[in-house]
Amino acid sequence: MKRLLFVLALAAGLSALALSTAPATRVAHAQSGIDPNQWYQIVAHHSGLCLDVNGGGLNTGARLIQYTCHNGDNQRFRFEPMGNGYYRIRAGNSNLCIDQVNATYSYGGQFMQYTCHNGLNQQFDVISGQVGSGYYNQIRVQHSLLNMDVANASYSPGAYIIQYDPHGGINQQFELVPSSTTPCAGRDADGDGVVACYDCDDNDPDVQDCPPPEDPCNPIWLCQ
Repeated sequence: MKRLLFVLALAAGLSALALSTAPATRVAHAQSGIDPNQWYQIVAHHSGLCLDVNGGGLNTGARLIQYTCHNGDNQRFRFEPMGNGYYRIRAGNSNLCIDQVNATYSYGGQFMQYTCHNGLNQQFDVISGQVGSGYYNQIRVQHSLLNMDVANASYSPGAYIIQYDPHGGINQQFELVPSSTTPCAGRDADGDGVVACYDCDDNDPDVQDCPPPEDPCNPIWLCQ
């Protein structure tokens, strides 16, 4: 009788293992994953819309939303390794970093672009997993361990990207699509150390560079 119970228990255990899903893996620790030199569009799985720096400006504080995918630099992002398995995410329109606003631990906290620093609210864990025939990623901010989430699973352009409890929903799944175009934050044609976003003339190293980030190349400035 004891032998029979043991065999039944073993069979049940094997069944449970067969039904369990494979654990997610951190891309930073995978053999192949994110290319730190590549710019990506980040596409929400549920809506097919792209993560977008609202307004495409160079100013700090601009919020992260989902929006119809286009060729704008404000929909291109680069994942910059921090050396600890986490990434900073740079925006192609400004070279600023994606930042969880006020480093809050609360559900619903928004994301913005902000001056890059080493704070944990600018460090992200990219967790990859297979869904159907595609690969999608959870993007988790280190300080709160909450996921990037399209608010209310909205399908509407303009919906904010917030942080929320990881739950496996497709509004927390994102596809990283390599961009074929280098945004201004990745260009420095004249080699003067100032990216094209902030350079009044990226073809002439002697041209005065406008002051980043709030007022670059404004008509009131004489860029000469």
